[in-house]
Amino acid sequence: METPLISIVMAVYNEKETELRQSIESILKQSYQNFEFIIVLDNPDNQALAAVLNEYAKEEPRIVLISNEHNLGLAPSLNRGLKASRGDYIARMDADDIAVPERLMTEFDLLQQRQLDVIASSSILIDETNAEIGRHPQMVESAAAVRELLQYDNFIVHPSVLGKKAAFETVGGYQEQLIACEDYDLWLRMIAAGQQIGVTNEPLMRYRIRQNSMTQSDMLKTFLISGFLRQTTVFRLTASDEAIKAKLEAYLTEKGFYDQHQKDRFNANINLLSTVKKTKSIGKGLQFLGILLSDGNVRRYYLEKIQYSRTLKRLSKIKKH
Repeated sequence: METPLISIVMAVYNEKETELRQSIESILKQSYQNFEFIIVLDNPDNQALAAVLNEYAKEEPRIVLISNEHNLGLAPSLNRGLKASRGDYIARMDADDIAVPERLMTEFDLLQQRQLDVIASSSILIDETNAEIGRHPQMVESAAAVRELLQYDNFIVHPSVLGKKAAFETVGGYQEQLIACEDYDLWLRMIAAGQQIGVTNEPLMRYRIRQNSMTQSDMLKTFLISGFLRQTTVFRLTASDEAIKAKLEAYLTEKGFYDQHQKDRFNANINLLSTVKKTKSIGKGLQFLGILLSDGNVRRYYLEKIQYSRTLKRLSKIKKH
C-alpha cells in the first residue's frame, strides 16, 4: 500500500449517524486521494456509531479505526490519532462537519506556495438540517497577521486545519490536561515555537452550528481559559502537565469559574451586550455601562473584543504572503 502523504485525524463521540456518514463521505470523495483517514472512537459504548465506523473500515482500506477503551476526551483522542499517523502532513476533521471536494488539494497547494507550517480555511456555517445559516467572519491571511491577531482571540476553524506533522510534534501535540480550548492552546504554542500559521478565506468546510453548542458554563469557561492560555504560553512550552493543571485550577478559582452565580451573571451580561449592539438602546447601553464598572470578567471580555476588532481592521490592510 502506498505510504500516505496526508493523515486525516478525526475523533467521534456522540454525533448523529447521518452527520457522521456525511463527514466520512466528504473525505473519501476528496479530489486528492493519497491519504489515510484515522478515526478515533471516543465512545465505545455507542454501538450504533461503532457499527457505522466498522462498516466503512471494512470497505475502505485507507480508514484506520482506533477505539478507546473508555471516554478519554477530545485532546487525548486526537493525540492517539497523531501518534498512529504515517503521513508527513496532518489534516483535522470533525465528525459532524463536511469538507468540500477540493479541500485537501487546495490547502496543500497553499501550504507549499506560501511556505507555511499550518493553514486553515474559512467555512460555510450550517445548521442541524444542513441549511446554510452564514459564513465564518473574514479573517486575516498572512502568517504575520495571524500571529498577532491570535494574541486576542481564536478565529481559526479547527477542523479545517492542515499542517506539517512536524509542526504538531515540535510542540508535543495537544495538551490533555485542559478542559477546553485545546485548539487555541496548540496554535499559541506553535507560534511561540516559531511555526508559520496562515489562513485562506476560501470556504473549504461546511461547519455545523448547534443550538445547544454552548452552555452558560461554556461561555465563561472558554473566556477564562483563553485568557489563561494567552498569559502562560511560554510557561506551557516547558512546564509539566501537573504544573499546568495546578496553575489553571488556581486561575479559574481566582476568576470565579466555580461560582454558579458568576457563571449565570456572566452569561446574562454577555447576552445583554448582544442586545445593546443590535438595538442600540440608550437604556440598555447605560445598564451595560454599569455592568462594565462592576463586573471584572465582563469588562475584560468587552475590552478584548474591542482590541480584537481594532487589530483585525488594521491587519486586514496587510498584503497576504
